[in-house]
Amino acid sequence: MHMNNIMELLDKDKCCGCEVCKSVCKPNAISLKSNDEGFLYPEIDDNICVKCGKCSLTCPVLNHTESKMQSDCYAGYIADKNILINSSSGGFFTALANNFLRIYPDDGYVVGVVWDTTYSNVYHFCSKDINDIAKMRGSKYIQSNKGNIYDEVLSKLESEFNVLFVGCPCEVVALKRYLKKDYERLIAVDLVCKGPTSARMWKDYKLCLEQKYKSSITSVNMRYIGWKEWIPQWINIKFSNGNEFKKIFYTTDFGRAFYLVQRKSCYSCNFRDKGRMSDITLGDFHGANTLKKYYNRLGTSIVIANSEKGKCTISNLLSKDTLLLPVNYEEIIKHNPCIIKSNLPNEKRGIFLKLYNDVNMHLAVKKTYPLKERLINYLPPDLSGKLYRLAQLFKGRKGKS
Repeated sequence: MHMNNIMELLDKDKCCGCEVCKSVCKPNAISLKSNDEGFLYPEIDDNICVKCGKCSLTCPVLNHTESKMQSDCYAGYIADKNILINSSSGGFFTALANNFLRIYPDDGYVVGVVWDTTYSNVYHFCSKDINDIAKMRGSKYIQSNKGNIYDEVLSKLESEFNVLFVGCPCEVVALKRYLKKDYERLIAVDLVCKGPTSARMWKDYKLCLEQKYKSSITSVNMRYIGWKEWIPQWINIKFSNGNEFKKIFYTTDFGRAFYLVQRKSCYSCNFRDKGRMSDITLGDFHGANTLKKYYNRLGTSIVIANSEKGKCTISNLLSKDTLLLPVNYEEIIKHNPCIIKSNLPNEKRGIFLKLYNDVNMHLAVKKTYPLKERLINYLPPDLSGKLYRLAQLFKGRKGKS
């Protein structure tokens, strides 16, 4: 029986890049091709496609449903200072992963996103080695390659292993669609996600830096704590010749590119708020009350339980290893609107992309942003950090007046 494939039914701009269509296609009729923005989209070889319709039946965008969220919310941070300063915010991914592998030392696996060996791209990776957790830690800001991760998770679950899966909301929903049923041994964790920018933009920026420093990159931290505080975030990049690059993230060319350009589907994401299918949601607690016990100037997380399984998992973290306190849902979404709704496309998005494709990233940033907004780029790191912080404080006070 003929059934429509995914590209016959799905508006291409709605494709979230979860790659589950490729994973479910057993004849291998689906390949992933990069568009002019650098995002991957499925393409179907009609000579191979058998019209089974599995791709369209599995697609999370075409088969969107709402969930019943528990929305029990917490805020806090991990007690280990070394983990805290090397995490995106409060270190709760590491707390969850470490605790999971303590409970299941022989039959537990964690799935998260890691860099490849050349720091050119990121991909989902499955491991039971506690040493790999550090590689999964920290924000990467580009969309991961999923490879065969959905099939690997299914295989682990069918073999009665326990799996902790961490990804963007659309990736968690894609996994659930692929699995077709609930598995008690699976704990699914999604992130408060603005949306990724493309790997192409990161690769272009990486190439410029490696040419400038005449050396290859050996580590990348896009959430580096640069001025004794987790906000503003910095980027720290180290090179094989011993050089080191440190700058406020959003003042770099790549930071500005990320601010301007997300995947088109991210501007109408269906997988926020009640569209989530995770057990737990993790994110930064922007706007946290600095006088509360849950606040730490080195990083503060929000942790949301979306299921009974999520509540039980979080209860295991209420120990000396973490400080975790209940907070009100309305309190955390006030300064974290990406929990419940998508950002609108930035008004400069189109201008930047045209310049980026016509010339290069640096000139695109230069022509998109006026000089007064770029002056901070040329200041010494410590001074730029202080000025950035003062500007944010002034902006906050002005908004309250």
